[in-house]
Amino acid sequence: MMLGNDVGGGATAGVGISVNDIQNNIIAKVADSTLGESNNKIGSVALNATNNANITAYAIILGAGVAGGKNGAITFTGVGVGTQNKINNTIEGAIENSTVIGTTTGAIGAVSIIAQDMSSIIGDAGGVGLAIAGSTSGGSGGAIRLARKPVLNTGV
Repeated sequence: MMLGNDVGGGATAGVGISVNDIQNNIIAKVADSTLGESNNKIGSVALNATNNANITAYAIILGAGVAGGKNGAITFTGVGVGTQNKINNTIEGAIENSTVIGTTTGAIGAVSIIAQDMSSIIGDAGGVGLAIAGSTSGGSGGAIRLARKPVLNTGV
């Protein structure tokens, strides 16, 4: 085989990245307070701290290389894709250093404190690489797939 002007070549590369980061502090708190008065008594207390952070992310990369030549051809294709999706929240519900003045009998009704995290991550990453070489030479192709989806939340 003679190498010279009759040899074709090519190379392609592609990279795709998706980064999403949510950080929230959701607080429902009564602190250093008095709920109710002697003439305006409280029947019940309800505190609710809810987080509904959502990430939906997709990262897709495609790469293709084609080469042809009379006496030979060579081509390389490489693709890489990565995603990082992170939710890092603090959800807190509390009654601290406070007084709740109850009903006429002195008792209060129900005390409800709810701190809930309803976070979700939906995501994926993918890549496809294709290399085609015509003539007496060959081709090479590759693909990389990375996905990372941590949910790092704290509730108090």
